[in-house]
Amino acid sequence: MNDLIQDVRDKGWTLFPVKPNSKTPLVRWREHQSTDADWINGRNYGIDCGRSGLVVVDLDTKNGIDGAEKFRELCERYSKRVPKTFRVKTPSGGTHLYFSGTGISNSAKMVAPNVDIRGDGGYVVGPGSQIDGARYEIEDDLDVMPLPDWLADAISKYSYEPLGSPVSHVWEPSAPGGQDDQLSRAVFTWRLQGKPKAECKGLWAQMVSEMPLERPSDPWTDADFERHFRGADRKISAKEAQEAPLSNAFVTHDFDLVVPKKLELTPLSDISFRKVEWAWDTTADGEYEGTGGRFPIGTICIGAGRPGAGKGQFAAWIGAQVSNGTLPGCFFGKPKGVIIYSTEDSTAMTIGPRFKAAGADLDKVYVFTRPVEETGNFAVLRIRDDLPELARLIKDKDIGLIILDPLISVMDGRTDVNSETAVRSELEPLQNLLEGLECFAFGIMHFRKAKDEDILNMVSGSGAFPRVVRSMIAFALQKDDEGGTSRVISTIKNNLGRTDLPSYTYDFQTMPVHTSTGLAHVSKLVFTGESAWSAEEINEGKHLTETAKTSVGRACDWLEMVLSDGPVAIADVKAKFSDESSSAFSWTSIERAKRKLRVTVSKDFGGKGKWSLPDVDEIDEIDEIDEIDSQGASNFVTF
Repeated sequence: MNDLIQDVRDKGWTLFPVKPNSKTPLVRWREHQSTDADWINGRNYGIDCGRSGLVVVDLDTKNGIDGAEKFRELCERYSKRVPKTFRVKTPSGGTHLYFSGTGISNSAKMVAPNVDIRGDGGYVVGPGSQIDGARYEIEDDLDVMPLPDWLADAISKYSYEPLGSPVSHVWEPSAPGGQDDQLSRAVFTWRLQGKPKAECKGLWAQMVSEMPLERPSDPWTDADFERHFRGADRKISAKEAQEAPLSNAFVTHDFDLVVPKKLELTPLSDISFRKVEWAWDTTADGEYEGTGGRFPIGTICIGAGRPGAGKGQFAAWIGAQVSNGTLPGCFFGKPKGVIIYSTEDSTAMTIGPRFKAAGADLDKVYVFTRPVEETGNFAVLRIRDDLPELARLIKDKDIGLIILDPLISVMDGRTDVNSETAVRSELEPLQNLLEGLECFAFGIMHFRKAKDEDILNMVSGSGAFPRVVRSMIAFALQKDDEGGTSRVISTIKNNLGRTDLPSYTYDFQTMPVHTSTGLAHVSKLVFTGESAWSAEEINEGKHLTETAKTSVGRACDWLEMVLSDGPVAIADVKAKFSDESSSAFSWTSIERAKRKLRVTVSKDFGGKGKWSLPDVDEIDEIDEIDEIDSQGASNFVTF
């Protein structure tokens, strides 16, 4: 075994631990790796082929088909002999042929039956490991030879590489791999080109329509497209993972965990405390600073709602405010950069026009691009791999807001979004990064179809999403007595502030936007006032009950009477409420009545808060501003 350790050490391969009596990695193998071989000592281990500069040809025997024989036939087609190189016999009786090389992707049974290729993004179990008492034995201890050109050519013809044509969507009867493989490779190509999901689906459907139906009883469905789409993103993630630096961690000799190199403790007395800074702060005049804070900087915030609720339009609204320095809060008067990462909408047809309609400073709004030869641009952002680069961009471009639409799009394609542990492992590193920067992230999420009394539980995926983030808003639809519908936005979680903040109604305004191909008409979000009901209450159906409607109505009448003679101290309003209201209505109804009546808050010379009714002229002016505001995104100064 000592000779094996020395041999592996000399080869300089990148290794990671594998579970005993198994081929399954013990850790997240792309993150926790080492070129140190001393810890092997009889334990199972894996070799990262891509980082080790290896291409391994895996020859297996299954279902009566001998992979070694099929590989020999492949060699004969090229008039070549089976290459001599470092060779390992596997416990199942198969063979691993090791070659040096890069830029070769994984493939399974595509070069020939029972002939698999392990390259970039793949791994093999190393010699000396064992399963059920049988070892991976070195069969020919030769030097690892370079991958022959003819074999690289054979692999590239059949491995999982992009289609040759930049925008190909035509079925090729003579192409290898069959229809399912061609569809998979096509989606992979389109994702590399940066095409959004909707466009990929359209091209996929066109390609399906051009194919003869080989399975009349089992036609292609949306589920097939989803499978191809997820597979393409996983392969892109695997390619990008090879470019990431090795993890700053090591494997303990107990082989059962991965630990940081060093842990340190710092007393609280050495910590520099700071107050919460709010990127979006709707504190009313006369209230204490920060009491209306909604989105704190240095955190992840979420906006959740059903499809069509206006989440994308809200993202454009807040992005426009940040880019112009007009968002009430710590960025007010300080225009900041905005990053928008969206995998669901086209940049040219949706995102760009939407931000332009919202009045954004387009010189300060950025999207991710990365050149791919001459086929266009693409970007696949992954939290786990791209945090250092993201931190650099935030500082270089003075970014104040990162919009992630949807939030799960920046998570590894293999992450189980229904697992709290998996979700936390993805989001917490981003949260830690943002905490030290003057920036916040706004992630868009969808509600489940199923109704739940707790609106936080309606967010798709694991319950960790609403638990990890610091602030969350929800979008809801409210129907009135006449059958009309209004849209409501509410703060439903606020770890660092209040959750009983006023809810706002909003609508969409159609804006003309000039594009390079003509005039487009784009929806823009416009706030229209305060809502008497929160998104949470609308979700619970409280706004539909007769008792609730009459309770708020009585509270409006009572509050209007109390304030009819002029400003009244808040403490006096509460005292009067305690003396007179009995059980006719609750203080919550008073709060709703305050919003319906547009009661203003101010302070007297002693610093005590007062409520007063707005004059008629002021109400008319507010209504007029709401009606004519079409030059930029509304802010909350008028509310």
